Amino acid sequence: MPILLAGSGTYHHPYFLDYRDDVYAKSLVLIKYSFFYDKLSVFFENFNSQLNKLSFYKLDVQVMRDITKCVFWLETANRSMFNHFNIKGVLYIIENRYKETDPGFVKQKRRSFPLETCFFDAFPEMFLTLINYVR
Repeated sequence: MPILLAGSGTYHHPYFLDYRDDVYAKSLVLIKYSFFYDKLSVFFENFNSQLNKLSFYKLDVQVMRDITKCVFWLETANRSMFNHFNIKGVLYIIENRYKETDPGFVKQKRRSFPLETCFFDAFPEMFLTLINYVR
């Protein structure tokens, strides 16, 4: 079951996983309380520190390095913590567009793009395409 974990970033640091107030993030510890109790908050703090560095206003090489570190951190957590309990974390970039079709009616269009190393290893040129698209 895909679960979207919410964030509440700022303009300069828009990527932040609000695990203290997000009900779904808090409920992950209930899957195996004795295992996740002391590990999950440390993972989220470190993951947020990686996300905090991510900005698409940097040079292309720096953005690619920051995305790679975020994805690597999440995939390391998948191997060491989550896969044992049939959980997989994937970082997505999601775009929501709203267009007013008629007065009072709004049409929403959502696009999502998963960030995984297997995808970027197979299509390395997608890094630059993604960065330019987000900008």
